[in-house]
Amino acid sequence: MTTKIYTENLSQPSRAVLAYCSLENIPVEIVNIRIDKLENRTPDYKKISGTGKVPALSDELTDGTTFTMFESHAIIRYLADRYNKSTLYPRSNIQLKGIVDSYLDWHHTNTRKCAPYLFALYFAPTFGLKMEIDEKKSLEEIRVALSFI
Repeated sequence: MTTKIYTENLSQPSRAVLAYCSLENIPVEIVNIRIDKLENRTPDYKKISGTGKVPALSDELTDGTTFTMFESHAIIRYLADRYNKSTLYPRSNIQLKGIVDSYLDWHHTNTRKCAPYLFALYFAPTFGLKMEIDEKKSLEEIRVALSFI
């Protein structure tokens, strides 16, 4: 049985899944998907991640079938159950699990708002891209997210 994680190093959600796997010692095969080479848009990859986004997971099951899914926090939750891990994702304490779930869902919606500004500022120039960003709005979203954290 092999669990594969499809990632792109520039993707924060991909890095979160890989960090979780590393911290929980979950054995996964890492498959790098080069978004700049449009590998995420191939028909084969779309069978794994219908959205064409990273991260994604494919898991060979004992019955010979392959289970696939996408979305970083869903993958983390799945891996916690699949590999019986509870150090970082408290499966046996429903209240604590609820708090972690709340943060994971809040994080995905709110801190991701910061990504376009940071991408435009630091990464776009290395790809020769010029992006128009509302700096005032972006900085306010970053301030709100960081003040909550």
